[in-house]
Amino acid sequence: MYMARKLKLLVLMVFVLALGACEQRDHDGTLAKVKGLTTPEEVRTALGPADRISKTGTTEIWEYSTSAADVCFAAAGNAIIRLSSCL
Repeated sequence: MYMARKLKLLVLMVFVLALGACEQRDHDGTLAKVKGLTTPEEVRTALGPADRISKTGTTEIWEYSTSAADVCFAAAGNAIIRLSSCL
């Protein structure tokens, strides 16, 4: 009985995690959240961790997947800019 309860809990946790992974950000909502933000910390606080991060020299490219298209930023030091397209 105890093992059956643990198994049910495990299955429920996997299901909840799978649903969370399927959630997609709204493109316009993502852009609205970062409007006027100027530092990497502000963007990270507004959007959470990037879905993908790549490095080009000392610059990090942050990619956020959204419903319409990826939203990308170049972060270097204490500055961040939104890129018109992902690299």
